[in-house]
Amino acid sequence: MPLYEYECRVCKEKFEILQSIRDDGSKLRCPKCQADKPKRVLSLFILPLANRLPQPVVPQVPPELFNNKG
Repeated sequence: MPLYEYECRVCKEKFEILQSIRDDGSKLRCPKCQADKPKRVLSLFILPLANRLPQPVVPQVPPELFNNKG
């Protein structure tokens, strides 16, 4: 189940909740003030694939291009 971030429309408290993708959050209440219908906010995430990303390609430059004396 995905983790969603919500913000209370009344007290602006932010909280996270695990819920089904099919659940729209209409039955949620703010854990701080108990107001109903908090607003779902965009949250950032990091994919755990950092060690699987392709390495940058470094072009091999012939040394004669660096020995330019003219």
